[in-house]
Amino acid sequence: MNISFNWLQDYVKIQESYYEIADRLTMIGLEVESVRSTKEIYKDFVVGKVCDVRQHPNADRLTVCEVSDGKTKHTVVCGARNVAAGQKIVFARVGSVVPSNGMKVRAVEIRGQLSSGMICSEYELDIGDDHEGIFVLSDDAKPGDLFSQYYWDDDVVFEIGITPNRPDCLSHIGVARDIAAIYKRQLRIPEIPVKESGKSVKSLLSIDIKDADHCPRYVGRIIDGIKIGPSPDWMQRRLKMIGIRPINIVVDVTNYVMMEYGQPLHAFDFNLIDGNKIIVRLANDGETFVTLDEKERKLTNNNLLICDAKRPVAIAGVMGGLNSEINNGTTSVLIESAYFAPFSVRRTSRHLGLVSESSYRFERGVDPLQTADVADRAVRLMQQLTGGNVYRGRVDIYPNKIKPVRVSFRSNQVERVLGISISAVTVKGILKRLGVEVKETQKRNEWRCVIPAYRPDLEREIDLIEEVVRIYGYDKIPVQERASIRFIEDDVRPGIQDRIREWFVGAGFNEIVCNSMVPGNCNAFTGRTAVQVNNPQNQDMTDLRTSLIPGMLNVVRHNLNRGNENLRLYEIGHIFSRDAFHGSTNYINDYHEGESLGIILTGSRNPDDWSLKDAEFDFFDLKGEVESLLGKFSLDNIEYNIYHSTSNTLIDDTIGIEYQGVLRGYFGKASNDVLKSFDIENKVYVAEMDVALLREFFRVEKKYNEVPKYPPVHRDLAFILDEAVSYRNLERIIRENGRPLIQKVSFFDVYRGEKIGSGKKSVAVALELLSNEKTLTQPEIDNTVAQIVRAVEQNLGGVLRS
Repeated sequence: MNISFNWLQDYVKIQESYYEIADRLTMIGLEVESVRSTKEIYKDFVVGKVCDVRQHPNADRLTVCEVSDGKTKHTVVCGARNVAAGQKIVFARVGSVVPSNGMKVRAVEIRGQLSSGMICSEYELDIGDDHEGIFVLSDDAKPGDLFSQYYWDDDVVFEIGITPNRPDCLSHIGVARDIAAIYKRQLRIPEIPVKESGKSVKSLLSIDIKDADHCPRYVGRIIDGIKIGPSPDWMQRRLKMIGIRPINIVVDVTNYVMMEYGQPLHAFDFNLIDGNKIIVRLANDGETFVTLDEKERKLTNNNLLICDAKRPVAIAGVMGGLNSEINNGTTSVLIESAYFAPFSVRRTSRHLGLVSESSYRFERGVDPLQTADVADRAVRLMQQLTGGNVYRGRVDIYPNKIKPVRVSFRSNQVERVLGISISAVTVKGILKRLGVEVKETQKRNEWRCVIPAYRPDLEREIDLIEEVVRIYGYDKIPVQERASIRFIEDDVRPGIQDRIREWFVGAGFNEIVCNSMVPGNCNAFTGRTAVQVNNPQNQDMTDLRTSLIPGMLNVVRHNLNRGNENLRLYEIGHIFSRDAFHGSTNYINDYHEGESLGIILTGSRNPDDWSLKDAEFDFFDLKGEVESLLGKFSLDNIEYNIYHSTSNTLIDDTIGIEYQGVLRGYFGKASNDVLKSFDIENKVYVAEMDVALLREFFRVEKKYNEVPKYPPVHRDLAFILDEAVSYRNLERIIRENGRPLIQKVSFFDVYRGEKIGSGKKSVAVALELLSNEKTLTQPEIDNTVAQIVRAVEQNLGGVLRS
């Protein structure tokens, strides 16, 4: 974004040098990427006078001119046809550098005639495209004056890198507002006294917005009786200074006001608007339209059009149409000043591959409250410069008024966040200078802040705190050379990923990293509602992933297709979801993000080991890896249960990983339907679990128990149980009723057959009993076993098998 230093001074008083202003702008987040001083660029260019012109003796198309620079006369060979004696021109002395091409001017002999200097064209001066003729100045130009002073008033241009969150600074008033806030000066907004006469605009023009979501506001004003011609020199110079080519008085005014306020405008030849009617509607699929650049554009039903009673006349927020452009015969102009939704313009601009100054601003967000004032400013300038007649009033269609954002702000939070004390008076002054309306509340130190519509980036309290320190000055925050450090209770949690990786590397796994954005069909298997991506780059990146497994299966397919069939893979990454309900999601709490761990096994268990029998991975290989990993993190009290889910169809016969009754992960064989959708024919075993479970129980410090002094006692028991009784419940009953002597319970056999009856099973378990205080006696052992048997009989209906 190019900003003129002289132009800024129309809106704020600046006493500082442009060097200091550039530095301060950079310090408040408006990075000045380059500074272009006309005084430096044109330091060797002066106003000259052509004293005499005569034909070159050895060339028909060249002339020999005598040029005065106010002190000395120079002989210059010139090829321009419009050069004439008495003209005031721009003279480049020997040694000067031509701005347009970097060429250094030298004294050279041309066809036997010495030429000492150059008479410049607009193109060579880098202020226009005309390179056929010389640039002729007005008669008031004084020979010898520096061209930069005469033409540019020694102006300076800042090239500022405006971040996407600051659309308000895509204008001179926006940048001036920040300068005024820094130096505690008044911001001067131009007064707009429009002289109206004649008919009411509402009797001449009707506006119909068919889609208020894409176009919340549309303002129209009409000026009649104008004459198309060039804009005045002062306006052309300002536009040229910031890189905009002057076209005619109407177009130049709309560009000037856009660069002044940041609000794009469009001017229609009102006599070419059929039916005196503007209709704002979405295009039909396949509808075509010819834009100002004479290119036919094919549209979709996501593109917003501005139409008259019969046809489209502009692509909303992007570019006008050839059928309604301003031309030399235009006498009546309709000024459009609208607020188009950023998503709408962004989508259209990307679809058409067409970026304009207007679309660049609309897709970042303009101020919907200034559209009427900006339209008034434009017609007022046209009236002053052309003498046209402005019809009374305006048509302002604003069906869905945009409500201002309100933020609760606690002044004491500034010190807590920044670590420095800034008085409440100073904080309030900064916010007010930025246009934030500050209202006191009944709570101490709490204000209600109304955010101006030109600052869509201010949504939370922390945003306002950032604004305060931005204007207050980052350089005023003292540098802390020392800091106290606590050497106890170190937070070990950030190291969890490294420990997980250590274990997997030791177990022979390879880590993979997959894209967090996936096609929508990948999330269909997980049963979770996905977070959709606005304006995705392509169809493979429409959703945020709800599980790591689909992305990992893509990697499996990629390897299988290249002959790499034996895979041990893991991934640590984030997954995302949102609450599913009818309507739109408006609250951050509706969205969820978690860190997940994915594991995949496929292929052969020992493909390259001659000493071991080769076999394919199976369910128990995966279960062993999961148990080993959890054991590494001291998670021995995990329960594994069959998990039934009608929505999550990733795995057949899913086994849930539960801790304290809460599902924290699952594992099993990937379902055939899922594998088929990924074009995978091999068996693949997958697991996914919540990293927070490992993080919660991760400890660097390990505790060890002494080797028991007294011998353990082992007993085997077999119970006949109903088929529906799970081993989980049997183990729970044994542990609860065998305390404190029961140390281990291990399942080692199950039997089903005619001997025990239909619907029954025999489950055999091995018990280990131990006391840390003494050797167990036989009565103590028998009492504990009898207590266990009674509990199984009473609670599970089991019978001890003899």
